[in-house]
Amino acid sequence: MEANVSCNQLLPKSKADFATKDYWDRFFTKRTAAFEWYGEFYQISPVIFKYAKQNDKLLVVGCGNSTMSQDLYRSGYTSVVSVDISDVVIKQMKKKYPKLDFRTMDATNLEFSDSEFGIVIDKGTTDALLPSDAPDKIEVAHKVFSEVARCLRFGGRFICVSLLQDHVAGAVFDYFRTKSAQDTTWVVRVHRCEDCKTCDSSLILPVYILVCTKMKRLPTGPCVLELMIGDKAMRYTSAEDLCKEIKEQQNFAFLKNHVNKTTLTEEFHTQLFSTEDTQNPKYELFIVDTPDSDTQCKLACFLVPEGREVEWLYGTPEGRKITAKQCGATRVIFVHLNRVFTYGSQQDIQDELSDAIQEMVPRNFKEGVRIPFMSLGDSAGTRNVLEKGHSDLSGTFVVEDVRVYHETFRRLVFCGRQSVIQTEMRITAGGELDFSYLSGEYYRYMLVALGYFDQPGSALLLGLGGGTLASFISKFTEWKVEAVELDPAIVEVARKYFGLPESTITHVQDAFKFIKETTGTFEVILLDIDSKNVGQAMTCPPEEFLEEDFLDNVVKRLTEKGIFVVNLACRDESKCLEVYRTLQKKFQYLSRVDISEDVNKIIMASNVCKFDSVQKLIETSQGKNEISNLSRMMESVDVAKDEQKNTERLHR
Repeated sequence: MEANVSCNQLLPKSKADFATKDYWDRFFTKRTAAFEWYGEFYQISPVIFKYAKQNDKLLVVGCGNSTMSQDLYRSGYTSVVSVDISDVVIKQMKKKYPKLDFRTMDATNLEFSDSEFGIVIDKGTTDALLPSDAPDKIEVAHKVFSEVARCLRFGGRFICVSLLQDHVAGAVFDYFRTKSAQDTTWVVRVHRCEDCKTCDSSLILPVYILVCTKMKRLPTGPCVLELMIGDKAMRYTSAEDLCKEIKEQQNFAFLKNHVNKTTLTEEFHTQLFSTEDTQNPKYELFIVDTPDSDTQCKLACFLVPEGREVEWLYGTPEGRKITAKQCGATRVIFVHLNRVFTYGSQQDIQDELSDAIQEMVPRNFKEGVRIPFMSLGDSAGTRNVLEKGHSDLSGTFVVEDVRVYHETFRRLVFCGRQSVIQTEMRITAGGELDFSYLSGEYYRYMLVALGYFDQPGSALLLGLGGGTLASFISKFTEWKVEAVELDPAIVEVARKYFGLPESTITHVQDAFKFIKETTGTFEVILLDIDSKNVGQAMTCPPEEFLEEDFLDNVVKRLTEKGIFVVNLACRDESKCLEVYRTLQKKFQYLSRVDISEDVNKIIMASNVCKFDSVQKLIETSQGKNEISNLSRMMESVDVAKDEQKNTERLHR
């Protein structure tokens, strides 16, 4: 019985079957009912109605047993001719719709006069002719396009419904760009039919409708390529760029299908663009599933206020996982706002996002259920971008003032690592920079080294950034500070926006080279340089700054009682042990503290100081340095003990 014939039985065993007459005869013998696997008429008809007039003469190529011809007739298009290569289906259609004109005909050899039709419609025929990018298949498809072009009058339109797989899009655009008649320009406009689905309801594929208008030769050349995004036509100068955009839409459809039908074991990330700016994402979505949490609803959306997306709870997968569990939903979609755009109220953002969020629902989600939107307070946050610049060394960066609760902070963020705040300084109620504020706990423990000296000395900072550490030392101590920074643009930012004092001597140079060439000596050398390769286990410092050659030069640049301080950020304990071993070769005494809020470890190394006591940290800080829990300092490094711990961890 027909009802027992599944779609899998009807679809080709191999892609090449699509292009054979025998396959389609067998197909329509098995299936006499309409097979609308490229969407129902009501789904694609808005595009047809937009471009086809009711008094146009229409040709439907590869009509199959689709109701397309009958639907067109009922919609007022009374002059419709339908052709197909299959005798079986044409006999079926003539019997079913005796008033309509059905003919057995090969689309590569249409038996019609030149310029006879105003509209030619193809629903899936091009895809059937192009099961692959084999040259012989492309040649056949181009013959069909040539026949369609011949039969169309100037001003007429070829309306092609297709899944636009890579090889299909390539063959179509190649013909209209390079192989059409010399007196013709084709305006090829691509529409996406949002509602169309394949017959297999478990897989949603994007269906496209190409509207190719035949015009007399224009100065623009043989072809104009456009993609409809909403009601706006976006023009593309190359087929490659258009194909890239189509491919991204297809990838998103596949991924959306995955998101809808599975419980995610890893965080899923996607971007949403606006029609006004197709280069910069207006929203970034991070989808987190927490099936084991105490949930009150299936899905919730969390709007991260502007400026807060760089914080650990919202800017890292680990942080978002923790936050998601607190939201009381099986799936939480975190939304980041892009500093390039200006946003309205939280309700405006919610209204704009609601349709997209509906596409990310988890399985078994009941249609029509209200999706709660959450945030911190009733505001989308405030962000004032002071400068967006670009450096050849650091890439694009942004300096911005961000309101967090009742406080304002100035931040330097590198756009290549937007989840990391490179520099942060608090702004007072009077609008002044608060130099006493140290945003990272690791800053505070790096400064402990200064407290081991009875008298102020010289400190060398390798890696300046926005200058928070250098400014603090300059403002609240009598120490002389020098800083080495590779990027001159960042030095300028530190001076202009973060108040780096003029008394701080800066060297725009490679720190590795500076340590090798300088003749000066320092009581304290602080190493705080991050790696540009964020994929490595150790992200701070770069590995070359912990090699023996560099450390030999550090030892030369330290005074007799000097201390070398390293900000180490490493997620691999085995790698940490390697660092400790290397430092032990050059320094008699090591001590470290693990920073609870992050992966950072502060290591102090010296050949004289045993780190067995902590003097008062900075006499002149007047209690504003916010150093706390000094009793935690310092934990002496025991490499043998650490190796045993690491071995036990690896063998669990």
